[in-house]
Formats: sequence, structure tokens, C-alpha cells
Amino acid sequence: PPIIMSALIGGLLPGCLSTALCSVGVYMFFIPKNGHILQIADHDFGQLCILIFSGMLISVLAEKLIDIIKVQGWEALALRQSEERYRTILHTSMDGFLLVDQDSRILDVNQTYCDMSGCSRDEVLSKSITDFEVVENAHDTERHIKRIMALGQDRFVSKHRRKDGSEFDV
Repeated sequence: PPIIMSALIGGLLPGCLSTALCSVGVYMFFIPKNGHILQIADHDFGQLCILIFSGMLISVLAEKLIDIIKVQGWEALALRQSEERYRTILHTSMDGFLLVDQDSRILDVNQTYCDMSGCSRDEVLSKSITDFEVVENAHDTERHIKRIMALGQDRFVSKHRRKDGSEFDV
């Protein structure tokens, strides 16, 4: 644990240095049950090398783990910021906006579209795009969704039906 902690807190060099020092100390001295420190005269250099190497490997792995955790933290922060920008754009837009999945279900809507349709947010989210569509049939809507998924965009003009039955351009 001290070796891992020094690698986690101090980085690779302190972790490797503490590994080497701890390995040499453990190898050179033995603490018997009576509490006296005895120096071991018969040294096995191969075991010492394996002990040092394994400790350094732990230090390197701990350093890599810290790097991975840092990268994931930055990626999570960037994702949160991107989501905040998306929400800000969506909810402050003067244009009506719907987010629709590949099955035509409405996943998200802004207040502008709710005002245009005369429906509450919950009402809109409980429907599919085909419930509002006036001009296109379900097949046309499905074709548009596939085109958007393939190309990342599609531009078309249509009409949607308000809650009161009147129509509006989209």
C-alpha cells in the first residue's frame, strides 16, 4: 500500500523510488518475533531484482491508472458542457424544435414548439411526430428520419396540426 500510495500521490518517479527503497530495506533486514532487527548476510540478487521490478510495475500501472482517470474526468466535463450548450440552444431558440428518435417518437421539445402546437411539454413528449404531421404519411416521415440518420441532416417543408386542429408550417 505505501508503494501504491506514493505512486498515486507523487507520480511515477516517487513510486519507483519508494519501490526500490522498500524492496532493498525488506531484503536487507528481517524483523524476528523478539523485535530485534537482524541483517541477512546471504543475499539473493535474483529475488531482489524480481521484488524491485514488481514494485516498479505496480508504480507504472498506478501512474497509467491516474492518467486514465484524469482523461475520463476531462471527457465527462466536456460532455456535461456540451449537454448544457445543447439545452441552452434548444430552450432559448425562437424556432420550434423537436428531437425525434428513429421510430418517430419525440424525445425532447422546446417551449417554442409547445407554444406553436398548443400542447404542454408532457403532451408533446407522449406523442410521435406522425401524430402532428399533416402533409406526410408515416412512410414519408420514416424516409426523412432515415435520410437524417444517414446524412446528418435533411431539409423539407411540412405542416403540423395544433391541439385545436388548426395547422402551422414547419
